Amino acid sequence: MPHSHLIAETGQDKKNTIPTLTMELLTLVAEKVIEFTLVPIGRQLGYLISYQSNVKELKDQFKALQNCTQVVQNRVDEARRQGEDIDARVQDWFSRVNEITELVDKLYEEETHANTNCSFKSCPNLWLRHQISRKAKKMTQEVAEIEVKADKFDKFDKFSSYKPPDLVGVPLTSSSTVIEGMESRISIRNQVLEALADPNIYMVGLCGLPGVGKTTLAKEVVRKVKEENLFDKVVWVRVGQNPDSKGIQSQIIDNVEMKLDAESVLARASHLNERLKRERNLLVVLDDLWKRLDLDEVGIPFDDNPKKKIPIVDENNKCKILLTSRHEDLLYNQMNCRRNIKMDVMSEEEALKLFKKNADLSDDSNHIDLLSMAAEVVKLCGGLPLAIVAVARPFQNKRKISEWRSALNELKRPLRRNMTGIKEVDSSLLFSYDHLDAELQSIFLLSAMLSHDPLIIDLLMYSMGLSLLQGVHSMKDAQDALDVLVSKLKASSLLLNSFSNDRFTMHDVFREFSLSIASEVQHALVVSFPMLEIMYLHEINSSITSIWDDHLPLNSFGNLKTLTVTGCGSLVKLVPLHELISLSNLEEVEVTNCESLEMVFDFDDLNSYKETQLSSSVPLKKLKLYSLPKLTHVWSNDPQHIFSFPSLQQVKAYDCETLESMFPASIAKGMLHLEELEIFNCGIDVIVAKAQVSESGAPTFVFPKLYTLQLWNLPNLKNLYGDRHTSEWPCLQHFIILDCDGLEIFGKEDSSLSSLQEESPYVKYPLFFHEKEIPNLKMLTLDAKQLAVMLRNVQLGFAPSFFNLMELNVYGSGVFGERFSLDHLRDDCFQSDLILPNLESLDVTTLELSSEMKKLWVEKLPHHKPFSKLGSLSVDNCDFLCEYVIPAHLVKCLSNLEELEVRNCYSVKAIFDVKGMELDEEARTSLPNIGLRKLKLHHLPNLKCVWTEDYDGINCFQHLQELLVCECDSLINIFVESTAKGLTQLEKLEIESCELLEVIPRLEGLTLNQKDATLLRDGQFQADLFDKVETLCLESFLEKSVSFPYSFLDRFPNLEELRVEHSCFVEILPSQSQTASFKKLYVGYLDQLKTIWDDDSQVQPIHQDLERLEVECCCSLIKLTPPLASFENLTQLIVSGCQQLIYLVTSSTAKSLVNLYRLEITDCERMEEIVRNESEEDAEATITFKLWGLELTGLTSLKSFCSENHTLEFPELEGVTITECHQMKMFCPGVVETPELWRVEIDGDISSLKGDLNNTIEFLLLNKDGTNMYKED
Repeated sequence: MPHSHLIAETGQDKKNTIPTLTMELLTLVAEKVIEFTLVPIGRQLGYLISYQSNVKELKDQFKALQNCTQVVQNRVDEARRQGEDIDARVQDWFSRVNEITELVDKLYEEETHANTNCSFKSCPNLWLRHQISRKAKKMTQEVAEIEVKADKFDKFDKFSSYKPPDLVGVPLTSSSTVIEGMESRISIRNQVLEALADPNIYMVGLCGLPGVGKTTLAKEVVRKVKEENLFDKVVWVRVGQNPDSKGIQSQIIDNVEMKLDAESVLARASHLNERLKRERNLLVVLDDLWKRLDLDEVGIPFDDNPKKKIPIVDENNKCKILLTSRHEDLLYNQMNCRRNIKMDVMSEEEALKLFKKNADLSDDSNHIDLLSMAAEVVKLCGGLPLAIVAVARPFQNKRKISEWRSALNELKRPLRRNMTGIKEVDSSLLFSYDHLDAELQSIFLLSAMLSHDPLIIDLLMYSMGLSLLQGVHSMKDAQDALDVLVSKLKASSLLLNSFSNDRFTMHDVFREFSLSIASEVQHALVVSFPMLEIMYLHEINSSITSIWDDHLPLNSFGNLKTLTVTGCGSLVKLVPLHELISLSNLEEVEVTNCESLEMVFDFDDLNSYKETQLSSSVPLKKLKLYSLPKLTHVWSNDPQHIFSFPSLQQVKAYDCETLESMFPASIAKGMLHLEELEIFNCGIDVIVAKAQVSESGAPTFVFPKLYTLQLWNLPNLKNLYGDRHTSEWPCLQHFIILDCDGLEIFGKEDSSLSSLQEESPYVKYPLFFHEKEIPNLKMLTLDAKQLAVMLRNVQLGFAPSFFNLMELNVYGSGVFGERFSLDHLRDDCFQSDLILPNLESLDVTTLELSSEMKKLWVEKLPHHKPFSKLGSLSVDNCDFLCEYVIPAHLVKCLSNLEELEVRNCYSVKAIFDVKGMELDEEARTSLPNIGLRKLKLHHLPNLKCVWTEDYDGINCFQHLQELLVCECDSLINIFVESTAKGLTQLEKLEIESCELLEVIPRLEGLTLNQKDATLLRDGQFQADLFDKVETLCLESFLEKSVSFPYSFLDRFPNLEELRVEHSCFVEILPSQSQTASFKKLYVGYLDQLKTIWDDDSQVQPIHQDLERLEVECCCSLIKLTPPLASFENLTQLIVSGCQQLIYLVTSSTAKSLVNLYRLEITDCERMEEIVRNESEEDAEATITFKLWGLELTGLTSLKSFCSENHTLEFPELEGVTITECHQMKMFCPGVVETPELWRVEIDGDISSLKGDLNNTIEFLLLNKDGTNMYKED
């Protein structure tokens, strides 16, 4: 029963399942039918239904694309104007825009010409509506995608659209009426236009007399060019009398709206060349050419073929040039311009027409009586438009015959002098100038003194400074008054429009006239400088050949004390006689790099002052002359006691190759206060020139206070004075003479002079006579040749004794000469009286091996001790030393030797010949008495030991304090065992490129590189070897993977200061290191350093005792200290040049800085805060600093001292200095207590406290001006 019931239930379920499956199947089939039939049909129907909206959406989207395209096009145009290349992606984008534009236009055409709309008389074309709607839908999506891509062109984000004017830099003209009715001028204009339109002509010249109207006609050509659209752009450049390539480039660059950062002329020319090649249709006007202009140097793209000189242009571009100049031969021969058009003066008819036009004179009956006079006035102008216009303007307000007659008489009046070189122009301009009121005259003269095309604002500044504007009480009044005056001068044609409204210009002829007028009248512009004490002139305009104006009032520079002139290449004479008279306080003159200067003091007009029988004393104390290649005389003539320079104390002349002599005879005789005389690399043959007036007897030159005399590389120098004379040098202490082969130093004027002169060229007017002339000489520097001559004269009795000489320097080859050997000296020279009892320093350089030097140095001298007081001995590149520097017999002469330096001596094998002392009892007993304190050995490749052997425990190094050994590759031992034990005073040892194998006791300071440290670390040394070392410097660990030798520090138990610099360490003190403590740590110039201490570093004992920490230029340092580090004894913390540091210390570490009194942080660009909070517990903690001063400089990202709400206490802080921390908004958001603070300095401005430090900084920030500087309270 249960079983049958179960079967019955199962059958029922089966019946219910069949319909369910059928429904699911039907549903599935229906979905597929809908998916593949109804959905597509619906989509297609949707195109019909949404036809209007799809088309409208396309139009809207396409309009947005067109706007976007215009924006991008504007930016592209701006970039091209700047000479930049356009990114390829942008070009591809424009191609895609063009493609989609064509498709959209075609779709619009289909919509327009097809019958797509429903109407009463026609049925809609459903198929066409469907196609258009479908295309519009897809095109809308494509257009949107193209527009989105434009946003990715970051290159153009900062460019703005700007449409430049077509005529750039062209001086403004009035209108076409300028040459209206002037047939000759219209004809010339048309000739120029025809030439410019000729495709085979690329350069056109316009030439003629000054004032004939070349510039005016060129302006008319430019106006006509624009009117007829001959060129897309015109660039006007005024060249002028002294063309400056860089200035011309600047004009063109400004005119074509181009940005150019390059400074050199060649670099700018290259960029400008490329920029001009891109211009489609360009006319360049080069106005007022006076000399050849190198177009390639400027950057105008021309062919290198001098016969063609055709501008290089792209295939579709053209660039033509219009030149104006007074000189036809310049245009034809130097500029290779083959189409030159000459402008002649006007005919009488045209001249009269121009005059009447500018004088407002008509042909009506009211003016009939004046017309005949007008013709006479025009004749005086010579047909020159410049003169005609200038003279016509003053006639505008004259309508009476008497006024005209008076004016005509003025024009006929003879001129006082030639002003411009053109008589007709001089008369006209003087007439026009005289009819100006005083105020206009002043502005006219001032305008001529400014640069070409000056700014009106500059004219305003000078006008106000010179008080030329009358009745003005404010800047606005002054501007208005000057505008009126400039307008009047322009109306009179004395001033002209320039290439921009904020500038003006003046014709060159007017400028010459104005400067001539200013020089002959006592005008307000001819000013004096009664308080001026220092004048510094550097690279002044090349057209200026003189500093002083002949018409300056006397004593214009009466208070001038210092005159410095540098790089003024056109100056020929520095101080003329008439100006020297008024320089009553001049004390110092320095002249450098003036390539044309021929004389300093010009006495050519001396005869005119002799008649006054007045003498003048110039107070000059210092005269310095450097690099003056054409200087022939300092004084052009001998002033013959009419002028004297008794106060001269210092005279220096360097690199004056053509200088003939230093002083005239009368000047040299009066140098009672001269203390220093230095002459270097000059062409002089005598120091004092022969007197122009014959004297009775031989002159005597006394230099009573001269203590330094230096004569270097004077190959032509033969004598102090070119005739028989005597000289006295009682105070001379320092004498240097090198590479003066023609000058003998010592000699004696007696009866034997003539015979000796026949035997030897060395004795002819020597520099010094008599043995008492240089009694105080203490330092003597000379070359080997001079030494040879001196030794000979010692033997002959011609040289004085050198009893007081303390320093002797001998150079075997001078700076400019060749090596010189002493082989020709006599053997007995060294048995003479050349005794130097007080010599303390001897420096010998580059002496070759010679038998004489060997006799003096190597072989034993039995009779005297030549170096008994010698304290310093330096030997460099001397082959005569053979194997030993100090032979045994010289030891007894060196009991006072304290410093010994030996360099570049290839033959030296040992410093002291101890072995030779076995044969010299006196030397053996003298050795322990040597008090040598410093020993320097450099580049002695064959040196094997300091002394030859350990001799019975004798030690001469018990006083040695410093030892430097470098590049001694053969050195085996620096010290033998017994000597090393006696080095009790050694404090400093520097070893480089040497094998160091023995002990170094009692050092207080030690500098080691990587190789040195390895030797010391791996060697076997006694335990107390470095017990005395207090300062250790580790440098030049340069291997990439080098590790800091921290375990090495255990060898220095008394280390006080550790310096680590110029190495490749990534970290210095790793975790768990147990090193000796030190009080000072300097870390500098470690480019790879990431951390000083590892985060896991133990607090003890690494920085328990640290008192000073300085970190400098570690550009990769990201963390200064571990987060929980404690520095309770740190008093000074200085950090600079660590660009990766974002903060200085954590708040936990900051709380431990209880003794810090000095904190300086400089040039850490990424640092955002000084104290960073690392724990929520410390978020509102109180942190106390005992700082006296706080300096924060160059922290460009710094926002605050700390960003958390800490309470900061500075109980002893007195001053805060913040410089270039422009992101800083506040000091701290919490409470800042500074009870002693009285001085806050921000960017150089000092302010008093405003409440607390936070308020003070915020107050200063609010008052900060536009230059990002802080204003003073």
